Amino acid sequence: MNQRGWRTARGSELFEFIRGVSYRKADARPQPGIGLVGIVRAGNIQDGRLDLSDLVYVPDRRVGKAQRLRQGDLIVAMSSGSAAVVGKAAVVEQDYPGLSCGTFCGLLRPQDPALAPWLHCYFQTPAYRAAMTRAAAGIHIHNLKRDHLLKLEIPLPPLPEQQRILAQLAVLNVHCRQARAALARVLPQLEQLQQSVLAAACCGDLTAGWRAGRGAAEPARATEPAGAGTAVHQPPLPAGWCWTTLGDVALVTKLAGFEYSRSVRYDPNGDLAVIKAENVSRQGFRPTDFSYVRAETVAHLTRSRLAPHDLLMVFVGGGLGQVGLVPPDRRYFLGPNVALIRLVAEQALPAYMELYLRSPLGFTLATAAAKATAQGSLSMRQIRQIPCPLPPRAEQAEIVDRVRRSLALQAPLAGRANRLAGQLQRLEESILARTGVVTANDRTSSVGSTGP
Repeated sequence: MNQRGWRTARGSELFEFIRGVSYRKADARPQPGIGLVGIVRAGNIQDGRLDLSDLVYVPDRRVGKAQRLRQGDLIVAMSSGSAAVVGKAAVVEQDYPGLSCGTFCGLLRPQDPALAPWLHCYFQTPAYRAAMTRAAAGIHIHNLKRDHLLKLEIPLPPLPEQQRILAQLAVLNVHCRQARAALARVLPQLEQLQQSVLAAACCGDLTAGWRAGRGAAEPARATEPAGAGTAVHQPPLPAGWCWTTLGDVALVTKLAGFEYSRSVRYDPNGDLAVIKAENVSRQGFRPTDFSYVRAETVAHLTRSRLAPHDLLMVFVGGGLGQVGLVPPDRRYFLGPNVALIRLVAEQALPAYMELYLRSPLGFTLATAAAKATAQGSLSMRQIRQIPCPLPPRAEQAEIVDRVRRSLALQAPLAGRANRLAGQLQRLEESILARTGVVTANDRTSSVGSTGP
């Protein structure tokens, strides 16, 4: 080390490594109880601290005395399928005799309790994270070994200098937390604003003045009463609007599971990009690194042929009910877990129907009939029965134009907030990475100062 008084110490000089608790799955309980000890797992390590909200509990007999959590201990994730998780570390801020950590974690106990704050600081640095990523590299499961931590070389300044660095970091971290909290409020507020615009658009409020200026509009052609059997209230509509159902204005279909398993083979040299659930978000269509198929190998799967401006809806899983429009930029193929909604009625504009289904009312009505399973799902029949408020075609076009202009004004704000969040993260990493530079500058400034 080039700083005066600094040295490099191996982990084995600074802390003891204690293995996590091994237990059988049958021994684990979801709730605390007499004779049970809470087990911290890798998922409980969040931003350098412990989140104790989701523990499992095992019999006390399985936990040794040394494995009980003590103030100043560090818990490290030792194994995971995610490289981003392995090596994550959290400090134990108080004694927890009723808690330990699981077999996929390791417990580091500082030999000198005064070193605990410095070790916690170092275990959050980019240098440490990079070292753990290299050490744990694997094909499927990423693992750290005991020796990876015990042989880790850690920069160690004198104790007074540790305290100065940590005091400076504490001040900077307060400012960073305040900035992060402010940014965390911005994106939800923008999302709320967007949803408010969509809500106003799909109940007629957004175009109330437009309708008044045009006089009586020609009504949209009504169909059968919408959404028979739905438990969600359908609000009254402006004059000239009517309720319809998605199945009355659109073809609704999907790629069958047997068709996918028998006929779909991905090919990096294919000419059709496969649309999956990941491509349909709350904000509409989202491009990703697509899988591809060859058109000639799926030509017989006519229900999966997509055209520009077809509507897509996720019908199973975490993105249930999310919709998007197929863009005209390339040829696409309908993949699994996504329904095709192709409008066949002239009085319904695809862009309006997308905005409606993204609105609070549309999303609620779309998902109201979802099957109450672990993932949640919608059948094609249920999608066809989704109620839709239908304005006259000219008003649909006006709604689309007004919403797009409003969202275009919001987009730069959201983009700036996301960029600032990224800059803040890099700043926090830089602060940790440059702790030695900070203290060197501080020391030079102190030496050069003559005082008052």
